[in-house]
Amino acid sequence: MYQERRALSIAIFFNILIWASVTLSRTYIDVLFLSTYDTALLPGFFTAQTLLILSLSIAITPFAAKGSSWLNISIFMAMALLVLLGHYLLTAYPALRSEASWFPFIFTLWLSAIPVLLIVLSLNVIADAFDVRRFKRLVIWINVVGNIGGLLTGLLIPKLINNYGASTLLVLLVSFIALATLCLFFLKPLPVATRNYSKGQSPFNYPLFRYIALCTFLLMVVDILTDYALKVELAAMFTDKEDIGSFMGPFYGLSNILMLAAQIIGTQRLLHVFGVAGLLSVIPWFCMGSSVLLMAIPHLWTAALIRMGETVFRFSFYSIGREIALKPLPAKIRRGGKFLNTAAGYLGAGITAIILWIMGDSLNLVMVGGLIITASIVWLIVARRVTASYQDTLEEAIRIKRFSLSSDEIDTGHVVPGDDSNRDNMLHITKIAFKDKDVDIIRFGFTLLARTQATCLPEEAYPHVNAADYDVRVDFVQAAYQLKDQRVVPLLLARLEVEEDGKVLWWLLKILAHLAPEEVASIAPRWLNSPLPLARAGAVLVLLSNGTLNDLTRAVNTLQVMLSSPDEAMRRGAAYAISASKVGNLEAELEKLLHDPVEAVSIAAMWAVADKKYLHLLPVLAEKLGKGRSSLYASRTLVQLGVPALPHVLKVIEDGSQIAARTGVRILTMIHDEKADEAIVQVAKNGNVITRTFLAKACSMRTKQQENTDYLVKQARLSVQEEANTVRLLRALNCAEELPVHSRYEISQRKKMAEARLLYWFDVATCSVELSGVIPSLLQDNTSQAIASRHATALEFLEGQTKDKLLLKAILVFEENTQKISREDIEAAILAVPTLNDLWLEKFIGIEHGWQYHKGKNMEITEKVMLLRRVKLFADLPGEILLTIAETCEDRELVKDEVLFSKGDAPDGMYIVAAGEVQIRQDKEVINTLKQYDFFGELGLFDDSPRMADAIASGDGMILFLQKEVFDGITEDLPEVLRALVKTVISYLK
Repeated sequence: MYQERRALSIAIFFNILIWASVTLSRTYIDVLFLSTYDTALLPGFFTAQTLLILSLSIAITPFAAKGSSWLNISIFMAMALLVLLGHYLLTAYPALRSEASWFPFIFTLWLSAIPVLLIVLSLNVIADAFDVRRFKRLVIWINVVGNIGGLLTGLLIPKLINNYGASTLLVLLVSFIALATLCLFFLKPLPVATRNYSKGQSPFNYPLFRYIALCTFLLMVVDILTDYALKVELAAMFTDKEDIGSFMGPFYGLSNILMLAAQIIGTQRLLHVFGVAGLLSVIPWFCMGSSVLLMAIPHLWTAALIRMGETVFRFSFYSIGREIALKPLPAKIRRGGKFLNTAAGYLGAGITAIILWIMGDSLNLVMVGGLIITASIVWLIVARRVTASYQDTLEEAIRIKRFSLSSDEIDTGHVVPGDDSNRDNMLHITKIAFKDKDVDIIRFGFTLLARTQATCLPEEAYPHVNAADYDVRVDFVQAAYQLKDQRVVPLLLARLEVEEDGKVLWWLLKILAHLAPEEVASIAPRWLNSPLPLARAGAVLVLLSNGTLNDLTRAVNTLQVMLSSPDEAMRRGAAYAISASKVGNLEAELEKLLHDPVEAVSIAAMWAVADKKYLHLLPVLAEKLGKGRSSLYASRTLVQLGVPALPHVLKVIEDGSQIAARTGVRILTMIHDEKADEAIVQVAKNGNVITRTFLAKACSMRTKQQENTDYLVKQARLSVQEEANTVRLLRALNCAEELPVHSRYEISQRKKMAEARLLYWFDVATCSVELSGVIPSLLQDNTSQAIASRHATALEFLEGQTKDKLLLKAILVFEENTQKISREDIEAAILAVPTLNDLWLEKFIGIEHGWQYHKGKNMEITEKVMLLRRVKLFADLPGEILLTIAETCEDRELVKDEVLFSKGDAPDGMYIVAAGEVQIRQDKEVINTLKQYDFFGELGLFDDSPRMADAIASGDGMILFLQKEVFDGITEDLPEVLRALVKTVISYLK
């Protein structure tokens, strides 16, 4: 906090000096030039000015991109010394102005570059000292105070010139630049990641920078035109140096007053309502209106009005908007881009100067007004593109840590409905794939064909009905089935006569039952006694659908034999036949198959339940959730059955294990119906913390695939607010020093989960973007300035996704300061724990001590959890996941010299020392001694290699044992456990 205040104080003082210097240099330029030369030389001056600034920008850009403080100091010192030299020559040799007429021109030209260099370098220095969020908040006030410095300087200029002469302005200018140079020693940039950025190292590779550069180009076009209009009228009105200085000093002073007012009153409001692009659009709107007035009343005061407005809005709204927009760019890109942006601006100035030179004496204020209006219209068009580019750049800044590809990639596999050109292109690619000899390419062709909305198989695919690879033959038959292509029936019948693979036969008989029922019914009986179960199933299907009475009897008998066969493949074939059959009520037979001890048979029966829509079997399917491989297929079937499955799924979520509850949550989010959304809201309110967190994540992922209902969006919005309150409560609770350390650690884990839920529900409420890059940035503890900078960028990105005040207020919880939590807040949080609907946390907070070993006494489940919490491997896992692990761990008593395993034994699981000590020995030599909370044997969970050492108990004690097969079941639905173990193994390798 102290460092931030110190940096802010220095930045404010630094900016005051910069704006005072800018005001002094601009005033002296007008005084010296207009009192020495005719206004006809103005276009030449503007052109020379452009060439000088372009040259300086190009020369400085490569060095400025490095962000070197010493480079900035060197440039500031060079500016001060050159101004001092010019002042000395003008005062020591007064005749120089008349004898060397080129010298005032050259010196004025140099002075015109100073404001540009000062502003660009100072903005770089200040921007580097703060992260994107703090910069967005503070830049307005830093600029406000700087404008006050410029204002006071401008108001003092007339008196300084009258009392001490115009040369006094140069003395003050040198002094202010020197003081600003001292400030550079104390303004330190934040650390940034040294990575390769996905869009390359050139600023022009970033669309945001290109649009900003184009806006700056148009800004300088308008700037030169307004400056020309004012100076022409000023020279016509005044000829004396003091009169010009007396007019321009207050002019710049009043400009600073208006800048100050604009920044205080309008900047935040415009930024909130119209965003960054709104700030960039103020000048063109103003210039369009005031140019009409200039064309109607061509006079000094209307020229002064448009020039003052352009100056005020340029250094208030536009300057702040540009800096906020460029802040998310990589630091190296942003620093170098500032000078390139300036170069783009002065390129516009140079082109405008050439136009003014060409038009010469024929140019008048009416024509100038017309040119300004034209440039302003183009500017408005460009500014509209900035908003989307700004959001894209924020997302890119967040993704830097993940090294992922940019979001500009195009999914070439997607065909827009009704887009004939895309469909024709994909069909062409499909035909090329079918002509290839590579099996994978041919199969890719069939996959692509399904996306083309074709109505028939292309002739190029016909040869693959007889392909040597049976997968290709299956793909051909399935494609014909999906397209219902009657043209391929002769090919299918011919293949049926020679086919020997059971799966291909099944698909051939299945499709021919639809496309050629009479032909296939006459030949199907030959497969009723086939040794291939799927061939039998296909024959049963054909005959049940299209056979004679005798055929029906034979088919039913065959199906009964298959159902009761000891061969699991035959029972699975029976499930296939029932699945595709459209006749009879076979619910009882399917229920029997669902309870089959062979998992493959049970899974085949699940497909049949989905096809037959047997709702009475829903409880049987629900029982299989969370139980091995069959859980996946049971969940798919429940999704297909839709709304009727919801009560059974909810019951599993409420009563089942954590693994089953997660599977149930996935099912809820995959059923696309408002009733499912109501069930989601019910779980979000009543589920345990782990389930609610997983639900929020699943809903966020679903948002990317389908549009949310208004009901779910409304509930997500309320959930964001509720989770923000939960984060505040847990943050206060974590400051309660009377709670034991392990309890506060559990609270910290709970707080991170609440923050994650907040972000996931925010994603659902805004339907914005995938948050996989944002969440790590916001959940990471701010242990360094670099992390804090990423944190701020992520928040800025989120803020740009919505205008909803409730959501914007909720995400500010990530910026709240824990140091402001009072004792009253902590006591209120402790009392409010029951409102969190977190029974586990309530119980956990009440546990004061860990488990103590007593011989002959087994461990209770809570004691196991407490012990696991102290094991490094599981330290970062939430309580509910520890509970799941504790439920599956076996506690075993140890006696002295007991051998747990020997070298060469097959790995059976992982061990955790609950009490006592265990020695790891190789060739009778002790290589490690493990004490309470240590673990060993974890590599055996991944590898079947034999044990490499002996494990022997040093004395009496107890261990927890996690069996390998049980661990596999846990990690299938709790990947957090697997990640924790992998992280530990990697630490060994390091």
